[in-house]
Amino acid sequence: MAAPCCVLPSSQSLHLRPWACVDVKALQQMIGILQMSRKDVTIKVSSEAITNSSH
Repeated sequence: MAAPCCVLPSSQSLHLRPWACVDVKALQQMIGILQMSRKDVTIKVSSEAITNSSH
């Protein structure tokens, strides 16, 4: 039985690269979701700032 790639003999390498066993597609999806939500937050904040400054 081969060990999963995230189980490494060296705790140092595990500490340095904990993302080694993360699915790349899942990671890309997460990054995309984070970027989308960050855009939404930026739009909300900027629209609130515009609304506040216009009053």
